[in-house]
Amino acid sequence: MDNVADRAGCNAGITARKVELIMAEQWHYARDGKQFGPVSTLDLKNLASKGQLLRTDLVWKPGMPDWIPSGKIKGLFAPSPRSWLIGGIITVGVLPLLIVAIVVWAIFLKKPPGSEYFVIKEKEVFDVKKVAPFTGEVKGVAIVSNREKVTIGGKEYYKTVTTFQDIPGFQTHVSYTRLGDDGVYSRESTDANAPETLVFPLPPTVGRTWSFVQPNGKIEKRIASIEDYDTAKNTYRQCLKLISNGSVGNRSFSTTTYYAPSIGLVLMSTEWPDYMLEVKRRE
Repeated sequence: MDNVADRAGCNAGITARKVELIMAEQWHYARDGKQFGPVSTLDLKNLASKGQLLRTDLVWKPGMPDWIPSGKIKGLFAPSPRSWLIGGIITVGVLPLLIVAIVVWAIFLKKPPGSEYFVIKEKEVFDVKKVAPFTGEVKGVAIVSNREKVTIGGKEYYKTVTTFQDIPGFQTHVSYTRLGDDGVYSRESTDANAPETLVFPLPPTVGRTWSFVQPNGKIEKRIASIEDYDTAKNTYRQCLKLISNGSVGNRSFSTTTYYAPSIGLVLMSTEWPDYMLEVKRRE
């Protein structure tokens, strides 16, 4: 019995000394290029609990070879709400909710690579510039609105209406666009027998070419590159650059288009024999 008590007392002493050593640790933390500290482990945990220390902030203490994100320090932060949610679901046995969440997540993960370039927003505004040799430069606005979803031939499309302001000769244009497993497709009609055209394939591979024939001409397209696109105000990273060449009747044209991930169309510039048309996302 005495041996048991002695061991218990010894273990308690060891635990107390461990706590003292942990509390005596001196931490430094850094944010936005500035360093703070030293603070104790307890103070560091208090900063974390108050939101004054983020998981992305770097921390270091003597003996560590380098700074690391504070989120990697086990036990420094309370479990995230997501962890509590999943734990609660499993604890109370509400497995159907967990199954639904897994199914939804699986559907999200099944989105094809490159689909981040296909972005549907309720309303977008683009600045339009038309330059012609005799009429000079004309500026206007294109307003693009995605008003509803439409089912055509068993497939779901987004109905897109584009209206032009202050650009003579340009009428309201209606198109229907969908995201498929192998590409983004567009059509001009709700007639299920009417053809649809491939806007760009998925996954988008540099050098990929394709073509299609329209009633008034043929268009050839290719993925030229994935590159940054700079404007006066922004740099759009990892843009999908498409080059299109074709003809309408006896008039040829060439179009350069940039799509930015999670943003969509940022620029479309078309050269015709008698004028140039530029459509640029308003910033």
